[in-house]
Amino acid sequence: MFGVIVIKTLATFACCRKKKEKHIRKILRVSVLFVIWLTVAGGIVFSDSPARGEISLPAKVIVDNGDTLWGLAIAHAPRGTDVRDYLDKVLQKNGLTSALIYPGQKIILP
Repeated sequence: MFGVIVIKTLATFACCRKKKEKHIRKILRVSVLFVIWLTVAGGIVFSDSPARGEISLPAKVIVDNGDTLWGLAIAHAPRGTDVRDYLDKVLQKNGLTSALIYPGQKIILP
């Protein structure tokens, strides 16, 4: 009689162990998929490079009333770029010696 109880108990523990192992494998699979998803999503969100096949051309802007070169630089500077550096590039690209701009003036943004 004692042997039958021991066998049933061992069988129950084996069954529980298999369920736990299966559960752990499932958690690991979900975790790995989540990490992969985070990596891909993070790469897309934090990437400053244009998409494949997309050509990054300089933007041409016609100055409106109330526009400032500083405001245009803030609006069009790529993420992660220092606006002051971008403003210097805009000045050089347009051959400007000051940040004074006029309505109707065409500005090329790099």
